[in-house]
Amino acid sequence: YEEAVESLEQADHLQGGQVETLRALGLAYLRFDSPREAQHTLEKALAIGPPLAATHFHLGRALATLGRAADARRELSQAVKLDPAHAEAHFDLGASLAKAGELEAAVQHLEDATRLAPERADAYAELARVRRARGEPHEAILAFKQLLRARPTDADGLFSLAETFVFARRNAETVELLYDRDRNAIALRATDDSAPHAYAVRSGSKRGPGQAMIAATAF
Repeated sequence: YEEAVESLEQADHLQGGQVETLRALGLAYLRFDSPREAQHTLEKALAIGPPLAATHFHLGRALATLGRAADARRELSQAVKLDPAHAEAHFDLGASLAKAGELEAAVQHLEDATRLAPERADAYAELARVRRARGEPHEAILAFKQLLRARPTDADGLFSLAETFVFARRNAETVELLYDRDRNAIALRATDDSAPHAYAVRSGSKRGPGQAMIAATAF
């Protein structure tokens, strides 16, 4: 991106601040890990041109990288207002709202992100975590299952799902972790307490509180 940035900087100098060049330059700065330059350039673009969802979105990401979370949420909110189908903006906004403790609003935007981009496993993972933080284990379980359909080998998702089963007191749904060496695939299925080779995820582990029984079986 270094050559792209240099070319766009020259074009901006020659053109005297045309909005399309500023948008492209701001995005290049962002991708070249120069968030402060991206912020200033994208703000110039918004000041002189019609507002675009993509410009607000990229500005929001730049501000988030700079640690200005509240300002980032303002820009991301504007992005989804201008383009309600902007899945990435919904995801970033939902994740930021969750960190700020605004869980109800976070759920709304994360659900929009999963609806608009059903292949995005990270959106299901974030939605599941927020649902569980809200004390909604059954909804969290559904989101974790969607995560595992999108990304079957997600080990954190597997353990989190098992923990959430226990949190929801769905002990009849003890889970079994299945590993296929040939295909390097992991899957999860409901089983009973007699499954062999059980592991316990104990209180105090990095994965959080609770105890979940997981059986690891090669087939």
